[in-house]
Amino acid sequence: MTRTLINTVSGFPVKDKIEALEMLGVGLLAKELSRDWDITAVVGFWHEALALRRTHNLAVPNIVPREFPLEYFLEARLPGDLTEFEANPSAVTAQALQICDRVLGDKHSRLPSLLGTIGERFAQIGEFCRSLNIWLYVLEIQLKSLSSSPDGVDDVLNTFRCFADAFGFVLSRSGSVLHFKTVYQVIKSALHGLKACPALYESRDKMMVYVLHYLSALLEVASDERDVEVVMETAKAVAWAGLRSTTGSTLLHLASNSRTEEISSLKEHLHFPSLRVCELLMDSGVDQSAVDGDGNTALHILLTKGHAERDVLSCLLNAGAHMDARNSSGKTILDLARCEKVRRVIQAADHVPGLQCLAARKIMAEKLHFEGIVPKRLESFIQMH
Repeated sequence: MTRTLINTVSGFPVKDKIEALEMLGVGLLAKELSRDWDITAVVGFWHEALALRRTHNLAVPNIVPREFPLEYFLEARLPGDLTEFEANPSAVTAQALQICDRVLGDKHSRLPSLLGTIGERFAQIGEFCRSLNIWLYVLEIQLKSLSSSPDGVDDVLNTFRCFADAFGFVLSRSGSVLHFKTVYQVIKSALHGLKACPALYESRDKMMVYVLHYLSALLEVASDERDVEVVMETAKAVAWAGLRSTTGSTLLHLASNSRTEEISSLKEHLHFPSLRVCELLMDSGVDQSAVDGDGNTALHILLTKGHAERDVLSCLLNAGAHMDARNSSGKTILDLARCEKVRRVIQAADHVPGLQCLAARKIMAEKLHFEGIVPKRLESFIQMH
């Protein structure tokens, strides 16, 4: 129907007809991702567009593709080139990507959506590097738009989620395909977006979880000393951002929570609670004694929502977390230990309480008034005892 309108409606400029046919091919490729490809129909639209160009002596614009994300792919300029594409899904997808970029330009509102779908097509045929590069390009466009208008925040969140899920998926199959630089760029984009876009910061509950997945993936793909240095620098930047969820959780709370892993397609590769991520966060300055809105430390969360994993439990205990800290329900971590093995681990690590802890316990036990008398930073410390 659309093809008929394009070819029969009068007053339609030839250049517009050609680009409409080209975009119909792109649209068909992007439609119904779950279905088998009808490559012949996709290429058929592009054949018609080329035929119109030849009839009206209009050459394909000689545009040199940008290295990122088009990777110097050159558009088909002859019918024979398109015929060869029918046996090459990768070339068909790359052709669609080039057409989108040429016809729509990076200002068009539909471009990110179409490019994102083309990225999914690349992922379907196993070309994960290209897929991730395209999504990085999409993210760049979306964040620029979001800085001036909050309307696209759901699309940006979806792109960030795609990365979190894709990293777990790729690591489960071939970790060598996932480049350190790619994961690093995504984390940088996430931190920039949280700082520069108020609408994204309002969705920090989701973004904090995604950032933890990116940190976990970054640890997985770090391969030399320089990579390890960058991981530490990145983790410090994450810690200095001082992110807190709407319920007061820090990144360490979330890294100790098993629910954090639920967005990953394959949980065994981006698993939470994560010992490596918890260690990284604490080494970078995240306070292990910080409490959420319910007075829970990361240890409280580990014991109630993190399956009390032994290695993470030992890590938090050895880092000097306050074992006598009480949450808003008056529970210490020993009160929350659900089995004897966990209780023994906690008791074996029991530290001699410091003078501050002893003083805080006494203040709370005697119900002494302290709000507004002691420095603000000590009020929450006393309250946790």
